[in-house]
Amino acid sequence: MENVTSKTFYRFRYVSDPRLSPDAKIIAFMVKRVNPGKNGYDSDIYLHTGGVSRRLTQGGDVNSFLWQNNDTILFSSARDPRDQKRVKEGEPLTVFYRITLSTGEVERAFELPLQSAQLTLVKEDLFLVHGRYDNNVLRPGEERGAVTTLSEIPYWGEFGLGYTSKTRNRLYRYDSRTGELEPITAPLFEVVKHQYADGKLAILGMEYNAKGTRLYSLSCYDVETRKLTLLIPQDTMHIFGCVPFGDEILFMGNTATPYEHDRENNNFYRMPAAGGEFKLIMEYDHNTGGGNGTTDAKMGGGKGFQRVGDRLYLLSTREDRIGLYSINLDGDWREEDSRQGLIFSFDIRGGRTVTCAMYGEKLAELYENGEQITHFNDEVLAGLSLSVPAYQEVRTGDGYDIHGWVMKPVDYQEGKTYPAILHIHGGPPTIFSDVFHCEHQLWANEGYFVIFCNPRGSDGRGFDFRNLTGKYGDWDYHSIMDYLDGILERYPAIDPKRLGVTGGSYGGYMTNWIIGHTDRFAAAVSQRSISDWVTFEYTAIRGYYHSIYKHGTRAGENPDLLWDCSPLKYAERSTTPTLFIHSDNDHVCWLSEGLTMFAALKTAGCPAQICIFHGENHELSRSGKPTNRIRRMDEILNWFQTYLK
Repeated sequence: MENVTSKTFYRFRYVSDPRLSPDAKIIAFMVKRVNPGKNGYDSDIYLHTGGVSRRLTQGGDVNSFLWQNNDTILFSSARDPRDQKRVKEGEPLTVFYRITLSTGEVERAFELPLQSAQLTLVKEDLFLVHGRYDNNVLRPGEERGAVTTLSEIPYWGEFGLGYTSKTRNRLYRYDSRTGELEPITAPLFEVVKHQYADGKLAILGMEYNAKGTRLYSLSCYDVETRKLTLLIPQDTMHIFGCVPFGDEILFMGNTATPYEHDRENNNFYRMPAAGGEFKLIMEYDHNTGGGNGTTDAKMGGGKGFQRVGDRLYLLSTREDRIGLYSINLDGDWREEDSRQGLIFSFDIRGGRTVTCAMYGEKLAELYENGEQITHFNDEVLAGLSLSVPAYQEVRTGDGYDIHGWVMKPVDYQEGKTYPAILHIHGGPPTIFSDVFHCEHQLWANEGYFVIFCNPRGSDGRGFDFRNLTGKYGDWDYHSIMDYLDGILERYPAIDPKRLGVTGGSYGGYMTNWIIGHTDRFAAAVSQRSISDWVTFEYTAIRGYYHSIYKHGTRAGENPDLLWDCSPLKYAERSTTPTLFIHSDNDHVCWLSEGLTMFAALKTAGCPAQICIFHGENHELSRSGKPTNRIRRMDEILNWFQTYLK
């Protein structure tokens, strides 16, 4: 058997985004893979029919796709060098190609003057378009990007977008026969989510303001009449998703005030598409739409919501899994597929249900009716030395049962003792599950126990468990430490003097907090972290509303509360050797958060180092440049090897 290394992920194939043809006979989907030559990833469309998967596109350059009819797929790509030059020079552009399945012919279909445009089919030549629009106007002779003027918050975007002042995600109506591109939403309106069905488009979005809230408006666009109707004004209630149902709209949200955002359920409501009163049809205490399962072995997108007939199908996090569920306008709720594991996307058509999911030690593959139908990674996984996570539940001091897992070293021998790494997930309203995680397997192959759990603040177990408002660094910290104590009692082979701790985003925050409150860890690695909730409020893309939603206050109202739960306040107490990892294009957790903690530890004489990845963003560990992902894993492993072995 072959050991897992920091480069093993080069051999994986990342399956995502299944889409059934209109007649439901063919499944199209995306497959990504590492391309070492360009230090990036190739992405192509594959087809699955008759029990066989085959590659459709060959260029490795597909960004998104959709079915136009049973024999035609449209996909976006910048494969023409002339188009690449236009984009590099700053021109907003998305080019779509048309591939005919029966002939294999590929032709340029049309281009749109928008960044990252994505299409929703209304009928064969009529589309709804979602893309980025830049309201900034260059002065005569001025080079694009030479000057940035900021006049609003948020002032930069997630995942490498950089400064985004006056740029917006907008919706358009596009007729490919005439080339007419007609705006649906206003130039300065930010579209957050949208869903199309029955000739109507439900839209969630916002006008930027300085109120420190992020409450969206709900609107409905009628494709036939081209009328846009505001249903629920901005700053009225929290709305998280919306789907047309004939003459009605079903939406998810709650009526809490901004300061109570995390203290309410994600309920289901219905209302007339033409406007009127909304009605509660079901209270629901869990997140919807998917995306809350943590793993570094998955890439790609896909549907998290889909209207089929009289039901809305959706992904939802329950306990330690993401399952598929459905609901109708009368509030009839059904579990469609709730097996242990993580479903990331799905498509339903013609009586067929196809999901993209991870179960056990498998990577993401396609499943139909519970049966695995693609097998891109079976062979490579079968040849690896893997450690199987063992489920462990620990009752903590506050009376909660914390769910988690322990992985033994792959070379485990009775009678020996081993170091251990405690891994804390991000969020905090996300979850770990028992699915494949590259880093976990790497550490187990290097002779470490690996411990991970879903502490208080995690998703999937309702409001009381998820709610940390005003309790960051308290309830979550104690549940993690209690869980660790329980595991050490059950696994005497773990050497308590050789414990390491790591985590990213919220997990980085908690790592920073831990090293200022205990010296029980021999080493720590803090990744894309948060150290000061005050500076976070004013620099991070989510900061301007995060303090209200997560702490129940703002820096201008109660700076003492935010400072009291900021790891930076306690950093100079730390004696734990700590490595900080940050990306300089990470606007979710800005670089200053890692630098200040690093400086505080150095000032206190504590061994510390910071590794800054240039050009990377918050997704470094999951979709960063392959060489940077290797370097990051090696830096973490070397740090733990130095202090734990």
